[in-house]
Formats: sequence, C-alpha cells, structure tokens
Amino acid sequence: IWKLICARPRPIHLVAATLAALLSVHSLFPNSLLLFAAIAGATVVALRQRWWRSAFLIVGIGAIAALSLLPYAGIIHATRSWSVLCKAGIGLGWIFTMLYRALQSGGSMAAGLWISAAALALLALIVAVTKPRIFRMDAGETNLAIYAGVTLLIATGTTICFLTWVGWTTSLWYYLPLMATAVVCLDSVAKILRKNAIVSMVNSLVVLFAAMALSPLALQATGIRLTNVDLTTAAVAQSAQPNDLIVVDNYFYGISFNRYYHGQAPWVSVPDVNDFSLHRWDLLTDSMRRPRPIQPVLDRIDATLKGGHDVYVVGFALTNRAATAPSALPAAPAASSGWSLWPYVRRWTSEIAYTVQTHAAHGQMIMVQSVQPISTAEDVHAIVVTGWKETDVAAVRSR
Repeated sequence: IWKLICARPRPIHLVAATLAALLSVHSLFPNSLLLFAAIAGATVVALRQRWWRSAFLIVGIGAIAALSLLPYAGIIHATRSWSVLCKAGIGLGWIFTMLYRALQSGGSMAAGLWISAAALALLALIVAVTKPRIFRMDAGETNLAIYAGVTLLIATGTTICFLTWVGWTTSLWYYLPLMATAVVCLDSVAKILRKNAIVSMVNSLVVLFAAMALSPLALQATGIRLTNVDLTTAAVAQSAQPNDLIVVDNYFYGISFNRYYHGQAPWVSVPDVNDFSLHRWDLLTDSMRRPRPIQPVLDRIDATLKGGHDVYVVGFALTNRAATAPSALPAAPAASSGWSLWPYVRRWTSEIAYTVQTHAAHGQMIMVQSVQPISTAEDVHAIVVTGWKETDVAAVRSR
C-alpha cells in the first residue's frame, strides 16, 4: 500500500496490494481493522499531496476487500445467537491492562521500548504535519511519517474500540496482529530519524541491547508446553478399559482431548456435545437452555460405577469434597447470571466432582510427569475413581 502513495502507482504494485488486502481479511476477520487503518493512512497522504487518482485506487482496494467479505455476512450475523456467552462486561480498563500485559510479555524493558517507540512515532507525525524542517525531512520522509503515524493511531484506536464493543475477555494473543502492524510503522519512523552515522550507530546499539535483553525471555518461552493434554490422554488410555468411562469435566478441554485421545474407553464432555472440531458456542447455548443438561453424564457415571468399572475425570479434577451437593442453575437466561457462561461451567464441573467424590468408594490422582513447564492455559489433571457406595445424593439432586 505504501508503494501506491505516489502520483502514478505502478500496475504491479496495485495488483500486489489488492491480493495482500484480500488474503489479509480472509485470514483473520479483525485484520479488516488493520487494513482500514493502512488504507486511511495512505488516503490521508494521497489527498494531502492532491494525488486524486492514487487516493481513488487506494480506497478502491479497501472497498474490494470489504465486498469480498459479503458472503460471510450471514455467518457473522448468526453469531449473535451465541456471542453473548463470550461477553464479560469488560471495559477500557480491561483492554488497556491486557494490551500492556501483551507489550510486557518480553519483560518490563520490552514494554518500555514499545511505549517509547510509540511516543516517538506520534512526535514524528506531529512534526511531519507542522514543521518537517526541524528533522530536515524531505517530501518522501514526510509522507512516510504521516502514513506510519496515522496508520498506527487508527489501528490502535479501532482495535481498542472493537474489543470494547464486542466485550469479550481477550487473551494476550488477541493483540498480536496490532503489535505486528505497529512494528512496521515504528520501524518506518526509525528509518526517517537515521540521518547520520551517529544516529544510525545509536539505533543499532539500542536494537542490539534490546535483543540481548529480550532473547533469554524468548528462549525460555520456547520451552513452555502449551498443553499437557497429550500426556494426560496417553496416561489415561494406558489404563482405561473398554467398559470404563472418561469424563472431560470442562467442554473447552474436550477439543484437545478429542485430538489426542486414541484409547478404547468411551468419553464424554461436560456438557456432552457432538462436535469437537472447534469451539461450538452455539451448542453450549443449546445446553444452557435445557434444565440439567449434564444429567445424562451424571447417570452414566453412576451406571459405570455400579457396574464395577472405573470412571476417569479429566480437567480440573477437583479433589475438595463439598459439604453439600451444588444446586443446579435454572435454564438460561432465567437465572440471575443470565447468559454468562462461566457460572454454568463452574457449577457443572462442581456437580461432576461432587458426584464422583460422593458415590465412588476409592479415588486416585493420575500422575503425569513433564520435564517442561506447562502453560496455565491448558494444564489439565486426571483422577480415576472406582467402586460404588450408596448415598442420598440422588435425593439431594431431585430436590
């Protein structure tokens, strides 16, 4: 897109920019925000230089990319039926906190470098618009500073507004596309400032110092396991028999379990759904609409234990026995929690834990060893319970 900011863009650059724009928005929907920022930044420069033809072509690329998403309009509209599950009432405070944590993922020094570079880019934008002679910028450098600065500002603003609007509890990796866009913008500004040998040398030393400081953290991160589900499933599959039952007590672990498990024993998730190819929020919505959707799973646990077989619980594998049976939540959205998913997930998991702890005669943790540290995002545990003992938990459930 930067190569289109001239009086007469070359056709090869126009085709390349169009293909890049299409590939971008079809790779990740939020990339539309970043493409919009780049288009807006380029249009500002083109209009400022009175390159009307270039401005028209640049806006046309954005329009083509936007129109290419029309086939997904129905799918995007259908997400309204379940997207409420992802909302957590977050605000700007949460967004800025998570953004800072993402910048700080390389350490406090990394966050300082990010913030300093962003401030420098903003300063370069102001100087380029008001008094470019201060930094002895020529026309090309002025255009580059404006393009990079406007793109960075709009990309940051639209991303923050979008995440605030959807209200999802974002994780750190949600901010990675924005950070990648920012890197290109900040590096462009740094290029403008390298006017002489001294500044170039200082720039190189800063980059070298940053690399030396951040590389150990990056190297340490490469040694972290992002999941231990493969290890856990292997341990469970080695012991579980065809007549046993495996219960994944959190649906979100079911996707990884389905990927790695190759044992003989049947398994169910909580709640039990029929598709683990991706996160089926719509199926979770259907489960929340039903009263006691995990009752079939509880009944299978009881039947398996009564038959003298083992039940394996994978997930949180709670071991703290509750004093009383957890009360069931009414079908959504009648409960006080409305369509908030996590109260239901916690209650369903507690019901599984209480059932196996109350009805099983014996229980044992399944030890899974890993020489690498495991990410907290998917660090699962497993227990196996066996034997049957009569209690009044069924009566408690019916009440």
